[in-house]
Amino acid sequence: MLSLCLHASANPTADSMSIMSAAGERGEIVHVPINIVNVVSGPIQTIRFDVLYDHSILKLDCDGNNAILNGDLTAGINWTFILGTNEQSITFGTSDQSEAIRNSSTGSVILLNFTVIGTTGQATPLELSDIEFSDPSGYNLGTAPAINGTFAVYRLGDVNGDGEITSADAAIALQMAVSGEYSKMADISGDNHVTSLDALMIQQAVTDSIIID
Repeated sequence: MLSLCLHASANPTADSMSIMSAAGERGEIVHVPINIVNVVSGPIQTIRFDVLYDHSILKLDCDGNNAILNGDLTAGINWTFILGTNEQSITFGTSDQSEAIRNSSTGSVILLNFTVIGTTGQATPLELSDIEFSDPSGYNLGTAPAINGTFAVYRLGDVNGDGEITSADAAIALQMAVSGEYSKMADISGDNHVTSLDALMIQQAVTDSIIID
């Protein structure tokens, strides 16, 4: 008599898969990471999901491969990325099993290259849905809980986000300079720090002494 012993494999999963909250100016290109935390029952060789957002505020271009960039965990040369014509369905995987995402891995899997087309003050949820992981066999499919974010359109210098540049914004920027806090909206000089110079430039914009682009 021939007896067969079949070993069931667990479906690949993770503690979570998340899309980071972000903000940007109209016309700006913003990289938004998709992160995975603590892969279990892997490795993961293919990932599929939809990213839901307001298409009148953000555009995820299909031109070339610029819409999707490699993440920390998908840096291998054999990872390929496919964006659906609906600009929200995403599939990516690797043909090389050695590049698959290993158990206990945590990090970014892709960066989404959004162009901001909305106007100041608008915001949109960033939501992940229909998440599916596949192991190298292709038969074991799993998923993970989604952690969603938001995207806000701002104007440089409008630190409090009320749609206008006023002395209140200059005062907030000065407080940030003293405390060491950082906000991209207050970083007028673009040196990745908020200083008294940024506060001064915001105040000068209030009096029309300078124009903040």
